[in-house]
Amino acid sequence: MEKEAKKEGFFDAKEITSELLLARLQEMSGRDLMNATRVISLQTDGLMLKQMMIEWQAAVIAYVFEIPVDDVLDLPSKKLYKLGFDVQTFFLSP
Repeated sequence: MEKEAKKEGFFDAKEITSELLLARLQEMSGRDLMNATRVISLQTDGLMLKQMMIEWQAAVIAYVFEIPVDDVLDLPSKKLYKLGFDVQTFFLSP
């Protein structure tokens, strides 16, 4: 079976690693963070930080890799949880 050629500028969510994610998060500006958050609608009851919500974490991951949020949400749950935890830790640790 012939391997499909990658599209220019296309990033496969399955290839995201913690190291690559952390490098991209380091490059984010505050404006980038605001733009990433705008793509989703968060329903919170005020008791939970948005940084702890998987929807927010997925939106940030999608933003830094310039891919649809659905691609991130389609990752296997264990990988999504690990990457989401990396995002949460990055923004909530001193």
